[in-house]
Amino acid sequence: MRVRIERLRLVGTSREVEFHPGLNVIAGPIASGKTTALKLCRFLLGSTSWDFIREIKGASFGVAGSVLLGDQRFSIVRPLVSTADALVEIAGSDTTARLPAYRSTGDSPAYGDWLLEKLDLPRLRVPRAPTQPDSPSTPVTINDYLLYCDLAQNEIDDSVFGHRDTFKNIKRKYVFDILYGRFGIEMAQLYEELRDLDPKIRVLSEDRVALERVLSETPWENRAELERAYAEEQRELDDASESVVGVAEAAPTDTAQLRDKIRELDDGMESLTNELSQEITSRERLGTLLQQLHTQIARLTRSIVADELLLDFEFLKCPRCGAEVDESREEAEQCRLCLQRPEHTLTRDDLLSEQKRISAQIGETQELIRAHETRADELRERVRTGREERDSMVAELDFRRRSYLSDAGDALSRGSARRAAAQERKARLKDYLEFFERMDRAVLDARSLQQQKEDLEAQLEAQRQAPSRFSENVQELTDKFRSILESFSVPRFQDVEDLSRIDLRTYLPILYGRRFDELSSQGLMVLVNVAHAVAHQEMAMAHNVPLPNILFIDGLTSNIGHEDLDQERVDAIYEYLIALSDEAGDRLQIIVADHNVPKFATRFITLRLSEEDRFVPTKEG
Repeated sequence: MRVRIERLRLVGTSREVEFHPGLNVIAGPIASGKTTALKLCRFLLGSTSWDFIREIKGASFGVAGSVLLGDQRFSIVRPLVSTADALVEIAGSDTTARLPAYRSTGDSPAYGDWLLEKLDLPRLRVPRAPTQPDSPSTPVTINDYLLYCDLAQNEIDDSVFGHRDTFKNIKRKYVFDILYGRFGIEMAQLYEELRDLDPKIRVLSEDRVALERVLSETPWENRAELERAYAEEQRELDDASESVVGVAEAAPTDTAQLRDKIRELDDGMESLTNELSQEITSRERLGTLLQQLHTQIARLTRSIVADELLLDFEFLKCPRCGAEVDESREEAEQCRLCLQRPEHTLTRDDLLSEQKRISAQIGETQELIRAHETRADELRERVRTGREERDSMVAELDFRRRSYLSDAGDALSRGSARRAAAQERKARLKDYLEFFERMDRAVLDARSLQQQKEDLEAQLEAQRQAPSRFSENVQELTDKFRSILESFSVPRFQDVEDLSRIDLRTYLPILYGRRFDELSSQGLMVLVNVAHAVAHQEMAMAHNVPLPNILFIDGLTSNIGHEDLDQERVDAIYEYLIALSDEAGDRLQIIVADHNVPKFATRFITLRLSEEDRFVPTKEG
């Protein structure tokens, strides 16, 4: 949570201020620029306030500085413009970025969101109206956390962290809950779920009202009457359907028998057609085999004839080149031409035997072909006869149907018309019933969502009542606040026994039984505000409360006298801040703007201003 401004520079001018850990005092008379310096410090830390004096707007276009966040040091330059997407330039040891001031664009987070991330502060959304958990949500920003770190000049003697401003006061309370453990991520998620439920419940309620209005304009706004009429139309539809079916079932029985015969005939015809197709396929395959056998026997015949003509032929000359063949070159049983010894030589008897076998196979194949052709012819005839018989049956069935329909046509027409009318009326009534069903669903869904809402509210209440350190933290905060007030020698009221404390209802300080708004002395308000703010910082350091460890106090001795007891109180404030600064070391930075600094505290003056040397230098300066 450590936040420290190490250097502040007004870009375009000669003004540059070096700040240190612990207590830093900016001293000077009124109108010398002390408040402007503190506002620029806050502006460097993400403030969206835009009420700088006219001179600074004309003298500089931006503020730059070196800021320590935790253990990381960053150089930051922010332009002095009120544009939400004005770019803030950031550079660190391993970080370089240009982020919009306080409105994120695309993938770039806003500068305030970046500060939340670097300080590891909880990023939560809270209801705008605390008493209405389902109200629109708003984010808790870096400036909401820094409310507890800034005692501005216009608030230090008037309000507690801006509590008189309604919106600031809401955020002030939420931040208090976050700091001290009453409000966390789980509770924020419950609030988000509540906000999601309320629009759904509202839509369902509007749907139910709209449906009721639609039905109220029809004769069927009475649901019981509508259901009675629907049941009556269903009976009418059933009666009409039965009358039509009865006419159809009254058809002659022989018509049904004739349809069965036609169906059986169709099945037989399909079987005959398949068998005929098989016979034709077999005939074609045997024809192909017969052609192959004729080719084979022709080759055998040529071989037998060639054997008779060439058996004793002797080659005296080479049939290729015409050279004479030497008779002495071959051995016995070698071919004179190729000089090869044949392994087996077919004889004429072998060829004649094979020719006889193939001739017999040809005869058998021809016999099978004739048998398939005969069977195919028989099947064709049966198919033709079956088709003629079927055509005759179909014609007879058509005649009987036309004859019957001519007699029953009027009855079917009346029954069909009656049935169609009943269907139309039933459909219309069903549409109206569906309106009621939609209303029922809307009511049930609304009840379910309402139950979910009540469960979430119960969980929220359980979260609020759950044991936590909240009460202990607030008690310790109260003790620190009371101790600081005593060290400031704050005056007590007569006949008041009530001790100073933090109001658990408003989270505002109470001084000896009097609420802050009841204090009539502005000087007393300053003392209470300083003690209250310092108590929060001490709690943050002692118990890791997620509050940035930096404190701005503008007008520390405003409205406090400088004589007798009042001066002692001023001295007591500075003594306490100096002791706290020494004790905290570099964990806490306090920047004070004051016009009357005690002598013993002058060593903490970081910047001394005057009417001749104002914070915003003149053009000549």
